[in-house]
Amino acid sequence: MKILHVLYSGLGGHGNVFFSLVDADVKNEFEHEVLFNGIEEVREEYINRCHEKNINWYFVKKKPGRHINYFFKLFSVIKKSAPGIVFLHGSNAILPARLAKMFSKNIKLILVRETQANHLKTRANWIMLSFSMLFAGRVVYLSEAYRQQVKSTLKWLYKEKRTAVIPNGINLVQFSPSPKPTNEKIVLGMQSRVTKIKDHETLLKAVALLKKEN
Repeated sequence: MKILHVLYSGLGGHGNVFFSLVDADVKNEFEHEVLFNGIEEVREEYINRCHEKNINWYFVKKKPGRHINYFFKLFSVIKKSAPGIVFLHGSNAILPARLAKMFSKNIKLILVRETQANHLKTRANWIMLSFSMLFAGRVVYLSEAYRQQVKSTLKWLYKEKRTAVIPNGINLVQFSPSPKPTNEKIVLGMQSRVTKIKDHETLLKAVALLKKEN
């Protein structure tokens, strides 16, 4: 069965999760395609890895703000791909995916992996998540606390039977425990885009509190 992954084109966790899922398919049970989209060009690393793994990929460029033409292009690519499963890494493309499902006999399921911090969601983000609760076969959350926050916010729009909790995993092929440091010094770090939704401010405040207490 073909899976079309729809994810952000620039640096971020979406790409890491996508390629980890592809690597986890060691028996090659699925055919993977990817639709990159966003205001940034597709990262060269993503393109190279797609070529290495023989993954067909598409790109839809987005201008700042919301545009009907952008959503129509997403719909067109999803329909053209005609996958069995549409895997959305975020809720923003739920409407084009739903529309494509209506016009394609191949699309059997829409999955949404919702990861954006709830306290940083805009009104538009919450609206798209509400549509995901209506149109997706499953909406996956990273933790039970995260799911309960969504339930509290969406209230009657929340559909328990359409949700699941799957925490982020670690690619054991790429990562392994390092030897215990002899000086017992702990190093904290964060690798991500410097944008509001990543909330670096909270991390800096937390580190400052730790330093103050010690």
